[in-house]
Amino acid sequence: MSYFETTIKYESLNEQSGKVENVKENYLLKAINFSDAELQVHKYVNENVGCIEFFIESIKRSNITEVIERPLHGISPNWFKIGIKWIQVNEKTGKETGEKTIHIVNANDFDHARAILNSTFSDIVAPFEISSITQFNLIDVIS
Repeated sequence: MSYFETTIKYESLNEQSGKVENVKENYLLKAINFSDAELQVHKYVNENVGCIEFFIESIKRSNITEVIERPLHGISPNWFKIGIKWIQVNEKTGKETGEKTIHIVNANDFDHARAILNSTFSDIVAPFEISSITQFNLIDVIS
């Protein structure tokens, strides 16, 4: 299975202004293929979003390796995409090499995301460095 990123669009009534607004939302899900991803999005949106009609603007295979989700107890989570370089040293050449992985973490802010990631990998012996942290525009992870 792979992760897929999907964007949906729909119209929603703004209760304060009384105007119809266009809404665009991003979701992440694990699926076997594009057809499975599309099916999961339809099921999720029909059961959870509350819009009658929506349009799937895009579905693309994601480079995300893992989702690290922690309960935030009533706080609306932010999602952060964290790039990690796993450091390895070639014994023959002494040259440093590494595999790169991408993880997303729900957290309150950048420092909290870094702390969650470090806590998650604290028992791992292999050295790693965080190469990037960016806020990731995501409504939910569909599971």
